Amino acid sequence: MTPYSIGRYDMRRARAEQLIGAIMQKVGHLVEDGRQEEVYYLLHELLSQGGIEVLSDYDRQRIGLPPRGPDGWTVEEIMALEQRRLDAILTPVVASMPTYDPNLGAAANNPPPEAKRP
Repeated sequence: MTPYSIGRYDMRRARAEQLIGAIMQKVGHLVEDGRQEEVYYLLHELLSQGGIEVLSDYDRQRIGLPPRGPDGWTVEEIMALEQRRLDAILTPVVASMPTYDPNLGAAANNPPPEAKRP
């Protein structure tokens, strides 16, 4: 069965074609005559084969996904990102500081360069 056979509806391809159509309507007049088809196929390759999809707010609502806010994030995504940020802030940082011990002498406090390497 080929990827674009009659028995299977390729949603990624359909979304790519919708997006390409919208792009070509807006900027197609800027493309030289006779090159629109080439631009179409390049955009199709970029979007459908590259796995790039755009879901409109209407599409999200239709398939039951939560709405996005004005910045493009859902409430759940913002909460997850904020939790990750808080976890990073609250994770203790262990600092290892070299110490100086006057009883050990200069050789122990200043090891040769080859001894400092891990």
